[in-house]
Amino acid sequence: MLKATQEIKEPRYRIHQNQGDVWLDCNPSEKTPLIKIIEWILSQRNLTIKNLWVEGEPPRNGRESEELEWFSGNARNLKVDNMYTNSYAHVYSWVAEGYLKKIIHLDERITLFPIIFSEDAEIIITDASIRSLIVERIKQFKFGVFGTQASEVTYETLMELKDALLQTSSDFREFHIKCLIPDEQFDELNISLETFNSRDSANPNWARFEYPNQKGKFLRLCVMDGVVWFKGPGYVPGELERAEEELRAGFKENEWRKFTRHQTIGLKERIEEENGDENE
Repeated sequence: MLKATQEIKEPRYRIHQNQGDVWLDCNPSEKTPLIKIIEWILSQRNLTIKNLWVEGEPPRNGRESEELEWFSGNARNLKVDNMYTNSYAHVYSWVAEGYLKKIIHLDERITLFPIIFSEDAEIIITDASIRSLIVERIKQFKFGVFGTQASEVTYETLMELKDALLQTSSDFREFHIKCLIPDEQFDELNISLETFNSRDSANPNWARFEYPNQKGKFLRLCVMDGVVWFKGPGYVPGELERAEEELRAGFKENEWRKFTRHQTIGLKERIEEENGDENE
């Protein structure tokens, strides 16, 4: 971890750290040399980034920006705990194995493929649709909020995912899968699950499946209006609501401006404070 404010070659660029949060501070009148900054970050062997925010411009002609393309070719060993991004696939290849735990993808307009996700990640939060519910890749997550296509939500696929989750650790928490399911398919799923829910069920029924050799621990499954919902023994009340709040907040640019080493004062106040220290 970075232990204190450090300089990046030139005094006007500084990185601040506080309990794992990293903020890049530069003179707004200068054009930030992104590639130089990235090179400096990559050269820090012991740097672990708690939250990495990567906001890219929409790809043009199928290509990322020059900076992101450079990053994709050179950033292979970033130690990142949590990734916030609207980029498509490249950013997931930047992270060193054994680190990334949480992915928050902030662009609902694109379709994601499970193959791009780090195999170390335990949490996926996005309004985007995941194409192909590849069970072998989805089962790695302990908590997930994501969408999918109705064609992916078959009884066979749900049972395959159920069986895979029952074979993994019983600390699985929750999958909240958003999907617009046609009426006939909705009824067929509920009949097959013997839950017999209607779209307007106020207190829907849940199918329960006991974990093998773990008496009293159950995986629950419910098909509701617009949602397929799995809950495991590790379910945490309120985690779904907090995840949805993260999606609504997006990149929170106004909050970035308030970050400081102490996380208590705004950028203007910090500058005034530092100027005051220099004058003493």
